Amino acid sequence: MLGSAAGRNIYEAIVARYRKIDTRIWGDARFRQLSKPKPNAQTLWFYLLTNRHTTSIPGLYGINIPTIAHELGWEIGSANECVREIIDAGLVRFDTEAGLIWIKNAIKYSPPESPNVVRSWRVSWDELPECPLKINAWHMLKAFLEGFSKAFAEAFAEGLPEAPSEYGAVRLKYPSANQEQEQEQEQEQDKDICVSEKKTTQALTETSRAKARRSVSSEIQTVWTAYREYHPRLPGTLKSNRKEYRLVKARLEDFSTADLIQAIHGYHASPFHNGDNDKGRKYLNLQLICRDIEHVARGIEMAEQPERTKSDNRKGVEIFLNNIGAENHERCSDPGTEFWLANDGTTGLLPGE
Repeated sequence: MLGSAAGRNIYEAIVARYRKIDTRIWGDARFRQLSKPKPNAQTLWFYLLTNRHTTSIPGLYGINIPTIAHELGWEIGSANECVREIIDAGLVRFDTEAGLIWIKNAIKYSPPESPNVVRSWRVSWDELPECPLKINAWHMLKAFLEGFSKAFAEAFAEGLPEAPSEYGAVRLKYPSANQEQEQEQEQEQDKDICVSEKKTTQALTETSRAKARRSVSSEIQTVWTAYREYHPRLPGTLKSNRKEYRLVKARLEDFSTADLIQAIHGYHASPFHNGDNDKGRKYLNLQLICRDIEHVARGIEMAEQPERTKSDNRKGVEIFLNNIGAENHERCSDPGTEFWLANDGTTGLLPGE
């Protein structure tokens, strides 16, 4: 049984529209003899929801593009194009190098039937490849179940008590100094590299890095612009020495620009975060929203569940804030402004509403 009335209502509404499909259908001989559709994103979407590689964890499993192409009878290039279309539509996240896919809304439409099901996720979880996407999924699942009911949150804490280690999982965008040195030594052993070629290579590397830095900076400013829609009195440009800049940049390692903007909308749509709480405080600071993966995941969840009632939303957010230590901030007053003073002395300024 589900642990709360709200949870039961959600589950019953979903089940009323649910139809079971045996995942073995994609390997059935008679089914495979039927005429096959040309490569298209809709067919791929149904395949990703129902294929035999899916696990007990809704929407999270290991697969790669060659496997998709083989089982659908498509060329790899065509399969890749369809995968890209689905990713661009925001339906899935796919680490093609690690071979892990995450359908982030799957748990909303196929929630676990009981806390024991959540506890059983451990077996499937251990078999998934380690990568940044797996870390991201852990925080998203945790945030969802904490807002679902206490029993499910406790089951998750028992079954998957710790996030997968980030050490060694996040791949560097650029080679380290040691890696570059080793590469140069290997190249020198294989053949002589003339000075002009080395200078050209270095110039190209610096150019590519500069472009990457400009791209990240542009994404950060896009997130800042979305945040300023709610706080127009803030500066038009977010400077790189601000803590908000560093936090947004860090979160872009795990989320897309659209994800962060969605999280911002989620917090600002939440009655609790807008002051409808026992203390009458607003929790809308960008430093809070982007503090870590879990905060962003919670914001995305709130944005994707507008149907939740005010009381349900407040209860779920209170559980979340208790877990992440919202008590570590104290509110300070100043005419026309609202800002937070953290225990480490950092501040975040917001315009008065």
